[in-house]
Amino acid sequence: MIAIVGSRNASVSGRKFMAMIAASLGERGFVVVSGLARGIDATAQEAALGGGTVAVMAGGIDRIYPPENIPLADRILAAGGGLVGEMPFGLDPRARDFRAATGSSPASSSASSSSRRRIGPAR
Repeated sequence: MIAIVGSRNASVSGRKFMAMIAASLGERGFVVVSGLARGIDATAQEAALGGGTVAVMAGGIDRIYPPENIPLADRILAAGGGLVGEMPFGLDPRARDFRAATGSSPASSSASSSSRRRIGPAR
């Protein structure tokens, strides 16, 4: 399995490039794991359908978000892929859950930023 995460507001060229990467990974036997968000995540899911894909849900797996990706979620399941999540059924996605899942709460965000500056290359 390989995880792919990217911008929700990806450019057309960024989405095309991601589609090539995800399709190629699928052809080589990798299962693509990504969110079901707009942009890079949905592009990766769509391109990887033939090789296997798993969508990580922000809310309950019965609450597909964004709604325009409901058909994509259906195609993932029809292709033998999966939908996974840690939230209970019926829970709509909430902004605060995205921060918890990515570790980007205000405290961890400032800690990780200062860590990156300390261990990064000298400028």
